[in-house]
Amino acid sequence: MFNLLDAITEPGVWKALKRTIKTNEVVIEAYDSYLFFVASAMKPQGISVDVKFIVVGETQLYHTLYYWDEDFRKLFKVRADFDTAMNRTNDGIKKTARYISQIVRDEKLLHFDRTGVAALVEESVAMAGRQEKLTARFSILSDVIRESSYCAKKGRKNLVSARHVQQALNARKYRHNLVEERIQEMIDRDTILIDTTGDAAGQVNGLAVYQVGSYAFGRPTRITVKVGQGARGHREYRTRSQAFGQNVRQGDAYPRGIFTRPLRRRQADHPDRVGRVRAELRRRRRRFGVQHGKPTHFFSAIAGMPIRQGIAVTGSINQNGDIQAIGGVNEKVEGFYRVCKAKRRRGVQGVIIPASNAKDLMLPADIVEDVRKGKFHIWSITHVDQGLEILMGKTAGTRGKDRKFPKGSINEIVDRKLLTLAKELQDFGKDKKDDAKKSQGGAKKSAAKKK
Repeated sequence: MFNLLDAITEPGVWKALKRTIKTNEVVIEAYDSYLFFVASAMKPQGISVDVKFIVVGETQLYHTLYYWDEDFRKLFKVRADFDTAMNRTNDGIKKTARYISQIVRDEKLLHFDRTGVAALVEESVAMAGRQEKLTARFSILSDVIRESSYCAKKGRKNLVSARHVQQALNARKYRHNLVEERIQEMIDRDTILIDTTGDAAGQVNGLAVYQVGSYAFGRPTRITVKVGQGARGHREYRTRSQAFGQNVRQGDAYPRGIFTRPLRRRQADHPDRVGRVRAELRRRRRRFGVQHGKPTHFFSAIAGMPIRQGIAVTGSINQNGDIQAIGGVNEKVEGFYRVCKAKRRRGVQGVIIPASNAKDLMLPADIVEDVRKGKFHIWSITHVDQGLEILMGKTAGTRGKDRKFPKGSINEIVDRKLLTLAKELQDFGKDKKDDAKKSQGGAKKSAAKKK
C-alpha cells in the first residue's frame, strides 16, 4: 500500500510499477533521475512476486489517470471511496470521544473534561456541514485537540474545557481570515456598497461563499434589477457568468407561469403579457449563491415596492416557485450577521434560507443568542411567495377562479403594472405604424404631383 501521488511524481516509479503488475516480476534497473542518458550496467535477474497493490490518493487524481492512462483502468479495477463524514449516532459520538482520548494518551496532552469533549463533538458536526453528521477528517480534528491542549497549558489549567477549545478555534480563524477582514473593511468604508437598513425597490442582498484555501466565509452581494419595455421578453438578463445565466433562465419560468394569460383572441385584444417586458440584472461579484432573490427584486422593480435591505436571501428556485436547498448555509448566515453587527443595528435584520437547509444550521454561540433575543432573525421558507411577504411586508396573493389576484396583494400590483407597460408598448407600436402610413401617403401624393 502506498501513496499514488508519490508513485507518479517520482521519475520511473509509475512505469516500473505497471510493468511489475503486468509481468509479476520486479526488475531492478540502474537509473539516475538527473540524467537523460544512462550507461548500461549489470542487470540483476528479475524477482518473481505475487502481491496485491493498494494505492491511496485524491479522487481528482484517480479520475485524471482513469481518463488519460489506459493501463490504469485495466490494472486498478476495484475502487473504494472514503466518506468525509459519518452518521451522528450515539455510537459515532462515543467513537469520536475515544479518538480524542487516544490522541491525548499517545501525545501526552492534557485531558478534556465533559465540556471540552462536547465542544469538540459540536465542532465535528460543524465541520461535517449537517446536523446529523460527524466529520471523518480526523487530521483536522487532531490539530484542534493539540491546540486546545496548548491553550489550557498556557492558562495553567489541568483540564481542557470548552473555553479552551473555542480559543483554539478563534486562533485558527484569525490565522486564515485576512481576506475576510479586508472585504469587511471595504464594506465599512462603503467601497463595496451594502445596505443593512432602510428600504429600496429593485434591490436585494444576495449571499455568497468565498473559498480561500481551506477557509470559507460568507459575504452579502448587492443585486439590482431595472425593468422596462422591450421586444425580446423579460428573459433578457445581463450577466457575465454563464452558470449564473443558466440559473436565472431556470427561475424565469415561474413569473411567466403566473402572469402570462392564455390568448383567446387577437394579440391586440390581450396586450397584458409578461413576455414583452425586458429586465436587466446587475451584480457586483462573479460568485454568488442566490437565485430565488431574482423574482423578488424583479417583482419589486415592476411594482415599485421597496424591499427591506436588512434581510438577505439565499436559495434556489424551480419553475413552480419552490425554494430548494443550497450549500454553505452556515457561512452565508454568519457572513451577513457579521456585516449587520459591524454596521448600525436598526429595524429588522436577518436571513431567509430554504426550509430544507434548516437542519444544516450549526451557528456560533453569539448568533444563536441574538436569534433567541430577537436581535437577528432566520426565516426558513418553502415557496417564493413566503419570501416576498417577508421582504415587502404584504400578502403575495394567489390567482382565484376568476383569474384575478386579491386586490392590494403583491402579485395583483405586479400584474397591473405589467398590463400598463404592455399597453404603453402597444400604443407606441400603433404610433409608429401611423407615422409610417402618413409618410407613405405623403410620398404617394408627391409622386402623383410629379407625374
